[in-house]
Amino acid sequence: MDRWLKPKRKATEDIIDGPSCSKQSDLSQKKTKCRKYDVEYLLMGFTCSGSEHEQQPQCVLCYEILSNEAVRPSKLRRHLETKHREHATKCTEFLKNKEQELRQSRKIIKKTAIGSFKENALKASYEVSMLIAKAGKPHTIAEELIVPAAKAMVSAMVGEKAAKDLDLVPLSNNTVKRRIDKMSDNIKEQLIERICKSQYYSLQVDESTDIANTSNLLCYVRYKFERNIIEDLLFCRYLIHTTAEESEKQHYFQPPTIKESYKNDNEDDFSGFTTDCP
Repeated sequence: MDRWLKPKRKATEDIIDGPSCSKQSDLSQKKTKCRKYDVEYLLMGFTCSGSEHEQQPQCVLCYEILSNEAVRPSKLRRHLETKHREHATKCTEFLKNKEQELRQSRKIIKKTAIGSFKENALKASYEVSMLIAKAGKPHTIAEELIVPAAKAMVSAMVGEKAAKDLDLVPLSNNTVKRRIDKMSDNIKEQLIERICKSQYYSLQVDESTDIANTSNLLCYVRYKFERNIIEDLLFCRYLIHTTAEESEKQHYFQPPTIKESYKNDNEDDFSGFTTDCP
């Protein structure tokens, strides 16, 4: 009959190891203690740095930042006596003045960092606008494609914080247009300045058609710059008439117009004018 009866299970067999072990391992972990800064630590040459959750002592003499574990009078005093023995016997006013100097330097560094960051954002805006102009793409491509693509790449390679910094780069439709117009005006001013400084210059005109099958007048200028002969595109204007006689009525080839465009009072500098007409 004994073999037909169920034996009693031992209490040890009902114990499950998984959850109990995990709880014991969690309890065995020691929590790290975050030390707080005290105002009296200034007497040892240290001020508070870092965030409220993790305060770090910073030396007002050498500006060295220690870890939170070093927020102890013994370690702070040892730093002062070891690295700044000549200032160990200084009065409290001396250390307070050093703390004020440290705070002023922090403000200057912060202002400089913010200023340089804005300058870099402005520079990036001009560089992207120049690429858009060279590629002949619409101005809206910056907001629709370039910025989202740049954020995706920076977020994957660097992090979300760096990707959010790209929002400071102005790349709206109107902003890109203004950037391209300013760069175009600046290039025109530099070209005219080079022509005015050149001893001689010559013009060459030609007619061309664009993708809309409209006639355009292309004018090239050749001048001397830094001991080299350079040829650049001076302007491109829309032609209302295509015959030579009617084109002359538009005053494209009149010397006063050329003279006013170059802002050069010396008429002897104009050395040649050529066309593709027979």
